Amino acid sequence: MRLLFCLGGITLLVCFQSCTTKAHVERAEYMNTPHYRAADSYLEEMKARTDIYYGEGLNEIDGDIAQAQDRARYQALETLSSQIEVAVRTDIEIILTGKKLKGGKTLTEEVRETVTSRTETYTSQVLTNVKGNRQFIDYPLPGYITYFAYIDKAEYEEKVRRDLEAKRNFLRDLIRTADQDYRGGAIAQALNGYGNAVARLQDFFSNMPVEMDINDTGHSEEVSIALTSRIGKILRSLELRSSEERYFYDASGKLSTTPLISLAYRRETGDLLPADSFPLSAVFIEGAGKLPPSLVTGTYGQIELSLREIDPTYSSTTLVVELDIEAFPSLEKIELPHLPSLIINFEKLKTMVLSLTFSNDGDFSIPRELTNSFLSVALGQSLSVIEQHIAKKTPSTTELQRASATNADYLVHIQVETEKASTLGGYQNMFAAEGNGVIYVYALPRKDIVFTRNISTTRGFGSSPSGAGWDALGRMKDQMLFYYREALETIAQ
Repeated sequence: MRLLFCLGGITLLVCFQSCTTKAHVERAEYMNTPHYRAADSYLEEMKARTDIYYGEGLNEIDGDIAQAQDRARYQALETLSSQIEVAVRTDIEIILTGKKLKGGKTLTEEVRETVTSRTETYTSQVLTNVKGNRQFIDYPLPGYITYFAYIDKAEYEEKVRRDLEAKRNFLRDLIRTADQDYRGGAIAQALNGYGNAVARLQDFFSNMPVEMDINDTGHSEEVSIALTSRIGKILRSLELRSSEERYFYDASGKLSTTPLISLAYRRETGDLLPADSFPLSAVFIEGAGKLPPSLVTGTYGQIELSLREIDPTYSSTTLVVELDIEAFPSLEKIELPHLPSLIINFEKLKTMVLSLTFSNDGDFSIPRELTNSFLSVALGQSLSVIEQHIAKKTPSTTELQRASATNADYLVHIQVETEKASTLGGYQNMFAAEGNGVIYVYALPRKDIVFTRNISTTRGFGSSPSGAGWDALGRMKDQMLFYYREALETIAQ
């Protein structure tokens, strides 16, 4: 029994060796075929090249040759992709810091994710230009398919390395130009250049920390930090000023003086230089009015704030002027220092409606010379005056409403009248007339009487009844002005 078992084992061993020998012979014969030699020679030659990246895929043909081809091609492109990814990642890291990073250990997780994303993007772009792809059926063995794909390294450099380098150089040139603008005093232009650099840094490299020797000083700077520092330095050096502390407007909303705004920047030496062509913004924080459509400083860093139609229903108006940061690209994407601002206060001039009428024996008129004297006194006390004619001793509700509609604070109503003149001493060419009057001050819009004075009876003389009335008015002038000044003191309180 044991003898039979041994004989059987020897027989199987002889058969196995025979089969193996036969397989080796057949493979050696296949490797000597023209088809195999051609494929093997091509692949050996291509793999020896140093000017390409390549990938190779192998798959068994199991019934469906099309599926085997797809699987082999996928393997080849995956291998090619991994080679390109290594090169892309290395170049991105070099672009970021000027040197290759070891394992990305100095990068944050967020930045590593961005690098990976950009690597995949560039790799995909490169793979769309795969030129060399060959497939070999029945290689390296019958029933198998080999797929070979490659791309020239020069084309990779064109697509990736040069693109990255161009973006890096473009970014550096933007910053250098902005630096030159700053040194030349073109502050707004410098900020615009730095803002463009911030935008391009985000577009090109997302949140990756790019380092470069910006101005060939021999020292590298991290670009995002360098830009934040430069922008912050400019913004901290800017100063806004106004030509006056307060401004005034009348009851129609018209300014007595146009505000002149100045913007300057302070150099390291302490000198203040004008910041021209700089956009500003303004907004009402109290009151209302119409602002100019745009505010940009002129040659000397100044601009007239031409406000129109300040709402006179407000007794005071406040405006804040600030730097128009939104006019510069991408500055909102970085951390900015405290920005300068200017508070401008406007006060409405106390305004009165003045009504001075004279009834000379029923003939109503406005004594122009006397009215001008009253206007002069009011203007001398910084009051704004609106004239209105009220031909009654006591204003009606309608007339009070009309006075309120002017946005005035007070109505000063002066009514003077004379009685019918009579002859004097029997002379037909000599007349006497008695006159008196009243001064009322109404607070608007309440329409309350806050001041009243009676002008005592005064006698005037003339060669005609009308002349006697006018003479009586002239004799009342000093008394009228005395009470009028008292009225203005009430208004001024």
